[in-house]
Amino acid sequence: MFPDLGVAIGQIHKLRNGKEFAVFWKPAPDIRLEGVTAGGLVQAKKEVPEIVPAVDEEMSNEDFNTGRNPVLTTIRNLARRLTPPPLKSAWKQSKPQNSPDHKMSFKQAKLFKVRQQYRAVRASLRLKTQQESGNEGIKQCAARHIAASHTASGTIPTSYVTPAREWTGPKIPYNATVYTLPQTLSIPNMRLVRWPDLTQSRMIRDANGGRLAYLAGWAGPGWGDVIHQIQNVLRATFNTVKVPEGCLDHRRGHFPALAMGISFGGGQTQPNNLVHPENTARVLEEARAHPAMQRKARYDDYIMRSQFPELHALYTRVIRKLTEQNPSLQPNFPDCCFAATTFNYDRAHTLRHIDSLNLFCGLCAVMALGDFDYTRGGHLVLWDLGLIIEVPPGCTVFFPSALIEHSNIPISKDESRSSIVQYSAAGLFRWVHNGGMSDREFRSRAHPKQLTAWKAHRKSMAREGAQLLSGI
Repeated sequence: MFPDLGVAIGQIHKLRNGKEFAVFWKPAPDIRLEGVTAGGLVQAKKEVPEIVPAVDEEMSNEDFNTGRNPVLTTIRNLARRLTPPPLKSAWKQSKPQNSPDHKMSFKQAKLFKVRQQYRAVRASLRLKTQQESGNEGIKQCAARHIAASHTASGTIPTSYVTPAREWTGPKIPYNATVYTLPQTLSIPNMRLVRWPDLTQSRMIRDANGGRLAYLAGWAGPGWGDVIHQIQNVLRATFNTVKVPEGCLDHRRGHFPALAMGISFGGGQTQPNNLVHPENTARVLEEARAHPAMQRKARYDDYIMRSQFPELHALYTRVIRKLTEQNPSLQPNFPDCCFAATTFNYDRAHTLRHIDSLNLFCGLCAVMALGDFDYTRGGHLVLWDLGLIIEVPPGCTVFFPSALIEHSNIPISKDESRSSIVQYSAAGLFRWVHNGGMSDREFRSRAHPKQLTAWKAHRKSMAREGAQLLSGI
């Protein structure tokens, strides 16, 4: 042992001819080797004791001079640790991280350089794959959508004015009337919005020019393969599971529907995962894990992030807070800001309704699927906007379903239409806003000053929510 040097000699490794080639050693606790920079080298050297142990008298001068002495090997290793290799000038000019005086160590700079090279290789391979397949990346697609939404051809103006609400949307009476396309077109102030190009995307704006809804086209030429795979997944789930009676005939229409994800409302005492029988849960889990479904979810998330960044940040923060408070909550997709998803099967077309339990300023994403003529049926009717929108299979419409009354035009008897709807319940936002409790529990436990501020915030939500939605 060499306590003065603060090192410990361990086992000496030798070759077959007896030549020593490695010595294990470790620093003592009182010597700090990490974080020693070139500027602190002088101080570090002063901390090393100058006491050098005596050399064994039986050791030859040749061994001493050639460096096969374990004592000298230990000293050299210690000196190398205390004297880091010189940094390149580019690394010395690295951006500060934690403090203005921060400089990358050699190891950090080397790792940073390797990461940059790895990213460059990935980017070149990704570009090559996109060029060979004819598909564009998700970022290029989003950039194209953003550019198009600021042009005259990519904008659909309306005279709609967002009403004042708190958390949820208004409740309207049940309406079982089914409107055909000729009947809807004959109603005054209703106009048809065609979708001439599958890859075209357009923004619907309110009377003040703010964002209101978004029509997202195909992500690229290869999107048709993704749509085909998703349709096969939905068909397989519908043929495998047994849909409960309550999900066959409901206020939205007369078609089978299955929901999954995180929900709160309708008598629930806290946010929970939607529960299904064992076989149904297994089939839905397989559908959720399918690569095509994952890609569709990422596309929805990127549209939200690029077109409605403020809402996307709010949705993402709520999901993160919920899962931190309750790790048992399981979002449907890891890279998607929506909390819940509903599969609408068979010949799905909705009646006139409002999803009043969703966040009033939030959006739901409705993707149309199936084999039908979208110019004759399957239109999305936004009654408050006076719009009858053609929605081709594979295209998605983002709109505030808790504010705008909407429905679908029925399709022909020999056609099929299904849809995937992504959304987040308003109760989840209330729960996070209250610090992990319901409104009733918060009112019973809050201090009078807290309760006053809480009520004042609810009154200002209409203005703040409209700003989140419109971006104005």
